[in-house]
Amino acid sequence: MHQFDRVTVSLASRELYLDGKPWPLSARAFDILALLIEADGRIVSKDAILDAVWPNTIVIDNNIQVHISALRKLLGGKHGWIRTVAGRGYRLAAPEARVPAKAAASAPALAAACASALAPASAPRGEFWPGAVPRMPLIGREDQLAELLALLDAETLLTLAGAGGVGKSALACELAYARSAGTGAGIRYIDFCAEIAHCAPHAVPHLPTFDQAAAARHTIFVVDGCECAIDEAAAYCHALSAAYPHARVVATSREPLRIAGERVYRVAPLALPPQDASEARLRASPAVQLFLRHACAGETGNPLATPPLEMVAALCRLLDGLPLALELAARRAALIGVGPLLAQLDTQLLVLPNGLRGVPARQRTLGATLEWSHARLDAIEQTVLRRIAVFEGAFELDAATELAACALFDADLVIEGLSGLVSKSLLLAEPHAMTAAMRYRLPRVTRAFALDKLAQADETRWLERENAADAQDLDAFSVLHPSPREKSASLAFAA
Repeated sequence: MHQFDRVTVSLASRELYLDGKPWPLSARAFDILALLIEADGRIVSKDAILDAVWPNTIVIDNNIQVHISALRKLLGGKHGWIRTVAGRGYRLAAPEARVPAKAAASAPALAAACASALAPASAPRGEFWPGAVPRMPLIGREDQLAELLALLDAETLLTLAGAGGVGKSALACELAYARSAGTGAGIRYIDFCAEIAHCAPHAVPHLPTFDQAAAARHTIFVVDGCECAIDEAAAYCHALSAAYPHARVVATSREPLRIAGERVYRVAPLALPPQDASEARLRASPAVQLFLRHACAGETGNPLATPPLEMVAALCRLLDGLPLALELAARRAALIGVGPLLAQLDTQLLVLPNGLRGVPARQRTLGATLEWSHARLDAIEQTVLRRIAVFEGAFELDAATELAACALFDADLVIEGLSGLVSKSLLLAEPHAMTAAMRYRLPRVTRAFALDKLAQADETRWLERENAADAQDLDAFSVLHPSPREKSASLAFAA
């Protein structure tokens, strides 16, 4: 065991404890820490870290910096155990003695000066951040954070796109913090849903104003929740980039803004452990780590004893690694246990409550999150979503068009709907390794929601092939018994 003030590390079991309690650490961050411990105070070069942690893989230096930053915060901060040796690498050394009292006395004044330098010259109608949004530790996003930091070196407008609850906002905020730490840039957080609520319909919010000094600091704008009014958000972000060409705009949205100069980064769910993974690999899984963190912070006052990791991994797979789903499931598991939660998952999936105060209505349950997205689909996309919900696993384009098309809803409309669902992060698409054709899949949570919509639309009989002799009968049934939404859709098509 190795002791670093409040932190204890076991290299044999690959476990880390903070104040005696297990503390999750990504596998690669642990690998770097192990290298530094085994070096026994000697310098470990960046090349040595890359060779050991990313063998046979080409990565950028930012990957190392992200993990070192996480370790440094854990081991005492800037003046803690991890030392940077300029141009050579990193090493572990005991923290230096505190600065003399006289020097320390000037610290508050220095902190005030730094805060003043980073604060905007004139506050916008919204809130200045940090402070408006809590900063939550990211789990399993170190590689993505490093990629995004590298992208911001070259791109001025970056959109983090992904499904509701995938963690776009948390990643965007952490990206802004990391960029600010490396460049000294100021940060401005803009909750676009709140901003647009103060405007007339279809109006674009006013841009925040800065003095020349603030504009020269390469400010980072985080424009969060752009999907609530995508056209207005696109115009706003475009105007923001034009007004402050030295700034960086990081937008979050469930679909791309589709404006000039935009670089889209798709935020994926957390990585899942493979089947038959060892206990060490299960513990290193980002999805498992996130679940355990929230389960152990339950409101019962009695932290959840570590359940069988295989059971936790199975639950994480069923939830497709979606962070919001994992968080809500973990809080419920802290009350009833993981086993009962697994048994009830099919019926409870969409109604698991978010007990945190102050969360937006669209994030109070998984069903509410999906309803928010569904309301922003057009009639074609809504129809395709509920019809493809009958596929339990992956499916290809031909199967989707054969299933979902009918006399009033031809294959071209199905393809249009599929395209929209992929763009709006409700449908996953990836090329098939053998055929190079695209394969599609609805995440489990989305499929459960879409099946509910299918039942509400009274199309279940239309989609049950066993009730019809062939596809022509299915088409005839759909013409005779269109759903309420399909009636309105067909009127729109005829117009």
